[in-house]
Amino acid sequence: MYPSAGFTELDLANRFLISTSTVSCIICSWTNFLYTLLGSVSIWIEAEDVKAHLPDDFKEFSDTQIIVDCTELKCQTPSSPVIQSEMYSPYKSHCTMKALIGIAPHGPITFISSLYEGSISDKEVFRKSGLIDLLTDDMAIMVDKGSHK
Repeated sequence: MYPSAGFTELDLANRFLISTSTVSCIICSWTNFLYTLLGSVSIWIEAEDVKAHLPDDFKEFSDTQIIVDCTELKCQTPSSPVIQSEMYSPYKSHCTMKALIGIAPHGPITFISSLYEGSISDKEVFRKSGLIDLLTDDMAIMVDKGSHK
């Protein structure tokens, strides 16, 4: 309900007749639980499996392992001006967290980076993401033309 509908912690507190600190604790607890549970699951697909399911549209790009792009998630504005400036995304004109997402040519998500502050460049997210460690010399990646920023 919180992330999908975009409710603030105050709104949720009012809806459920609990304090905002309780809402915050519940969100943090569930976030940590889900990260612990799902963050350790490997979703990387090996090259042979990607090639075995390569769509016809990728025949000319048969070495493509992954298609990547950064995405930004809006978040509440931090109270600290220093953190606020790090989180501010000029692209979204809002405070955001940024991640690198990768999909295989046939559609499944195969890579999700950690979240970074909204002001970081796409290039820097790519460098920090660890994706490069999963690639071999015979693999190609496709990136959005705007990802060079």
